[in-house]
Amino acid sequence: MEKKLNLYLNIIESVLIFILVGMGTILYVNQIRFGMLEKNLIITGSFILEFLLISIELFIFYNLKNKYKWTTMVFYLLDFVLLFVIAAKIPFYGIMILLILNITKNILRVLKLEEIKDLNQYYKICETFNIKVKKSTKKRTTTSKVSAPKTKKEPTKVPKTTTKKAPDKKATSTKPKTTTSKKTRKSYA
Repeated sequence: MEKKLNLYLNIIESVLIFILVGMGTILYVNQIRFGMLEKNLIITGSFILEFLLISIELFIFYNLKNKYKWTTMVFYLLDFVLLFVIAAKIPFYGIMILLILNITKNILRVLKLEEIKDLNQYYKICETFNIKVKKSTKKRTTTSKVSAPKTKKEPTKVPKTTTKKAPDKKATSTKPKTTTSKKTRKSYA
């Protein structure tokens, strides 16, 4: 997965959780009375935000390597257990634990991207939805070999030879005889 995409998805997920938790807390604490239209808008908005949050989480979860998938599931189980235990003893502190653990999880996802992401899964998803993505290539380290400098073999120049024929005494033409030249070249391979 690309670094920018991973960063944006984790930031959006954190913002969605803060909006949902904040909206629910404000509505519960103030016990605001709403009309039927306002209640329906709040419920619809909450469903849309929750759907976005779950889809982002599933997309990121699908791109994790197998051992990190298990680690993520254990993390969520511990998160919910802590949430219920602390919320049962001290009201609203379970939500604080949820937010702190979510931010920690997102920071680790951003910092450890190359270690925990499975790029093959990401490319399969992109191919499924016809999204064109540049595939990252692994950087190869090359070792330089020290060798003697190569010298070019230049072909030897063969001098041009020209032969002149003596003029024919029997010829009546006034044209001068031209000289012929032969180029000989030896190939040194």
